[in-house]
Formats: sequence, structure tokens, C-alpha cells
Amino acid sequence: DTRTRTCVLTWAEEFDNTIYCMDSDENVTIVTGSCRHGIVRAWDKRQSRGSVHMWYGEPSQRRRTNRGPSAVTSVAFDVLGIYAAEESCLRYHDFCYR
Repeated sequence: DTRTRTCVLTWAEEFDNTIYCMDSDENVTIVTGSCRHGIVRAWDKRQSRGSVHMWYGEPSQRRRTNRGPSAVTSVAFDVLGIYAAEESCLRYHDFCYR
């Protein structure tokens, strides 16, 4: 709360990973990228129980590049999906499940 300069609510990353990046719609949604496994999470600011959805980086990409789990260094999202930048690729997670 900027009026009282106090923390009103916190959210904890479930696997104790470091959060490298985040994006918000300035309403109720926050998206974060973590330091391991290409994990991207969506959070609802109205809930304090944890993330509402989680996506992992594609394991086949890691096998092709002979690299271990990759950090998500940047995230951006809109109503259609999430873009997540990792060390060696740009990943798109679609909200429209077909």
C-alpha cells in the first residue's frame, strides 16, 4: 500500500526458485519467469495461495542443445499467450488450448 508504505500481500515461489523477471497487466495478473527449468508462472493478485498456472520449458530443446535447465530471463504476455525468453530460445505458451 503506497499510502502507508506497508506490504499488503506476498506470493511465494513454490519450489524456492529465484524470480528473474515479471510482467503485469496492471490489474489482477502477474507472470513470472524463474531461474530453473524454463518455468513460467501466472499469478492472480486476488489470491494468496500460490500460482494459478505453471508452464515448463520444452525438454526436447534442452536435449538438442546439450544444455541443462534454462533460466527465463524475460517474460511478456497479452490475452492470447505468454512469450518467455530463455538463454537459447524464445518460447510461446498459448492460452487458447485447442
